[in-house]
Formats: sequence, structure tokens, C-alpha cells
Amino acid sequence: MFISISVSGLELEAELLECSTAFAAFNSLPFESSVYRWGDEIYFDFPISAVPENLKQTMDIGDLGYWLEGQALAIFFGPTPASTDEQPRAAVPVIHIGRITGDATVLRQVEGGAGIRLSAS
Repeated sequence: MFISISVSGLELEAELLECSTAFAAFNSLPFESSVYRWGDEIYFDFPISAVPENLKQTMDIGDLGYWLEGQALAIFFGPTPASTDEQPRAAVPVIHIGRITGDATVLRQVEGGAGIRLSAS
């Protein structure tokens, strides 16, 4: 499953994993929201039904993680305030649901409050 992500004039593609949370996310598309920044992570409200699975806290650049308690989707593209090195780290374990297929570091130019749109590709 692939999705398109449009934010701040950028067009990215991500591949979703085969897990129930990723299927729930895909089935809720298209979806629009506004992003928040937390270091080199953007996240946004994304209310879907999910159960704990594929939990990770130390992420890779480009990973997509679903924050179950906050009902938010996060995209990691560098160190966050929780990082101890250059590797992204979520504040709490998140459900790993996919990965950006290109260069996720371009998201460094996205500012908090920017509109984001996800759609099936």
C-alpha cells in the first residue's frame, strides 16, 4: 500500500506496512490536518481505531509511527528532543506503520501549522 503526502509544497510517497493500524490508516484516506513540529518530527491529529502492534521508540529516518494514546501520526526525519544521538526517537513507543520511500529530510523545511494532505496512491 502506498500513500501520497503533500505538505508545504512537497510531495512525498510512503509505503505502509501490512499491519492492522496501517490498513486502518489507508482506509481513512484522503485525510487533511495541520502539523506540529517536535525537533525533526512532524505529527498531526489522525483519529483511527488501532491496537498496540509493531511498537518502536527508536525510529529510522523516514519512519511513520502512530501514537495510539494521542491519536496522531508522526513522520520522523531526524533527531527529536528525546534523541540521544542523530537517530529519531519518539517520546513514547509508537506503532510503526510505514516509511517514506524518498528523502524524508526535506521535511526539515516544514513549519508547525502547515497543512498536510494524505491520499492513496
